[in-house]
Amino acid sequence: MSMEKSLAFLSDIANQYKESYLSIVNLRKKMKFSSDEKNFQLYRRGRYAEFNLVCDRGTAFGLQSNGRIESILASLPSDVKWSYAKTKEYVKMEKNLLKYINKDWNV
Repeated sequence: MSMEKSLAFLSDIANQYKESYLSIVNLRKKMKFSSDEKNFQLYRRGRYAEFNLVCDRGTAFGLQSNGRIESILASLPSDVKWSYAKTKEYVKMEKNLLKYINKDWNV
């Protein structure tokens, strides 16, 4: 494939991605979420932050090599929530979520 065809192909992929993503955003941008759903989102973000700080090798390397802390932690979500114990609502929402994600890597 020539360079011109390769660039045209990549450009088409980018445009299709943009159009697909924008259609999803436009469909869902006015959706309202309950306080339970928002709290569950914050809880899941907290779980991501836990994983990133405890298990992620790139984060560990950055911290151990005296890297710039602000840059290392920039990928963490700004709003998170940690809970000592899951509520019944969290358990229900998590069970629903697990129907859609790959269970092989989910801890």
